[in-house]
Amino acid sequence: MIKPYKKNVGRNIYWINHKLYTSDTIDVNIGGWTIETASRKELGLAAWCGGDMGYIPDERFIFNKFNGTWVTVTSKEIIDQRVNEEKAKLKNE
Repeated sequence: MIKPYKKNVGRNIYWINHKLYTSDTIDVNIGGWTIETASRKELGLAAWCGGDMGYIPDERFIFNKFNGTWVTVTSKEIIDQRVNEEKAKLKNE
């Protein structure tokens, strides 16, 4: 007989949270864990890696005070900006 908890090995557990980055900026992050092992006494989880470029939110919302709207910045845009900054540093060395 297969135990119900054994059927969950390999499944993902997702989470979503938000962080008030500054008074006019909200970061939204989505992540998760993968169930590696499951038994009556223990649950082994593998945390998803966020990468090695430092903190990068999945989505950033910045409030534009001039026109009262929210501007969206994606994680790809932030990564591209960081890559360009690193290229500029290397070029100036």
